[in-house]
Amino acid sequence: MEKEYGEKSDYAYNLIKEKIFSWEYGPGQRLNVSKMSKEMELSAIPLREALSRLQSSKLVVLIPNKGYQVTDILDEISMKKMSEFRLMLESESLKTIIRSNKSECLSNLEKINEKIRQIQINNYKDILEFNNLDYMFHSELIKNSENKYLIESFESLFCHLHIARFYYRRGSVDQNETIIEHEKIIKSIQMRDLEYGLEFIKDHILGASSRLLEKRS
Repeated sequence: MEKEYGEKSDYAYNLIKEKIFSWEYGPGQRLNVSKMSKEMELSAIPLREALSRLQSSKLVVLIPNKGYQVTDILDEISMKKMSEFRLMLESESLKTIIRSNKSECLSNLEKINEKIRQIQINNYKDILEFNNLDYMFHSELIKNSENKYLIESFESLFCHLHIARFYYRRGSVDQNETIIEHEKIIKSIQMRDLEYGLEFIKDHILGASSRLLEKRS
């Protein structure tokens, strides 16, 4: 029975997350557990477990006496601060990769970037695919840090970028810039050039944040 609840909780977690990322559940929207339970044909127990996990990822918040609601979009200052912190995390990961010569990650990075290149952006599902692949690229960097605290911090940050892309860019993504900047990061790992790698990761992360906020204005 415990395993069954775990599987249902995972199902609810992934489904709610997809609805948030696709804006079926918009920023600030109240989440009615009873209604969701009927829609998903699940009992409240695995649903609340899923919402608790989403709260840990900062995708939803629990308001006292009101219940859960989708997290609001970060404002401009918060987005910039988040990007600065993300830069710290990914820079540390890149240092580990290059100094320890973790070249085994190169194949995955190249494959992911090629998949990003092949996407044709026509609707929100294509943007969702782009976001997922971009997440996979940066997750590959982070997991090679072999530091669980870096990994956990990254997981809680990236979801906000994911949501903001839907809100600010309104049907478009910085696909070409992302591909080129990813290629530079890959090249720095191939050459084991830490100085350029740190420069490229900075240009990419802060550049992506700037492009996102420019689209907003």
